[in-house]
Amino acid sequence: MKKYFLKFLAVMAPAVITGIFFISCGRKGGEPFSGPLNNLKRYPYEKFHATYEFSGDARGDEELVVADYGKYELRRTKSDMFSPESVDSEDKGAITLGVEVYSMDFKKHTAVHQRMQYLDSLYHLAANEMPTAQQYFESEMKKNFFINTGSDTIAGKLATRWHQNEGALTLWIWNGILLRKHTQMDSKSFDMTIKTLDTLSAVDTSTFRVPQGFQIIDIPKL
Repeated sequence: MKKYFLKFLAVMAPAVITGIFFISCGRKGGEPFSGPLNNLKRYPYEKFHATYEFSGDARGDEELVVADYGKYELRRTKSDMFSPESVDSEDKGAITLGVEVYSMDFKKHTAVHQRMQYLDSLYHLAANEMPTAQQYFESEMKKNFFINTGSDTIAGKLATRWHQNEGALTLWIWNGILLRKHTQMDSKSFDMTIKTLDTLSAVDTSTFRVPQGFQIIDIPKL
């Protein structure tokens, strides 16, 4: 059950997914691309700050901060999952800096660092090859085996409902932003629902820094 719940927390939509947009180009031996990053927009908003709350058989909250249309992103999740035997607590996060991703464990004070090759490829496409934010989003959904099953009103907004094929996970997305996430397994039910959304306020760039004192662990690029 815990393994499934961790997968539930990790699955992301465009405001919450960092996925693999298919591209035909590649690099020999996984060499990094050269040159500055292009102006790819992974999100339809230049910046936003969203907070979420867990319910059902879990308690906790999640924070998502995005700047420069997704070149910079911070996610932090604090959660408690309940079972008859125990309560499993986690405090984890992730920072995206262009093509560099740091997956953080705030209990262990570690940050696993990866240079994501598929992001590297996307951010080095020519202007006429770049997907729009909507194209990127739809590709992410399809590649993670989600299908559009209709729409519902969530937090006063009409959100598209995406259900994972042969899975127990459903996402509600409005204008590229996740509003709700639900999973059901046996008698367990987990929900994460948006509490606040701010697309106007300035974003503090110091947000996108690995905290001091964290051990950074480098692993091969993906």
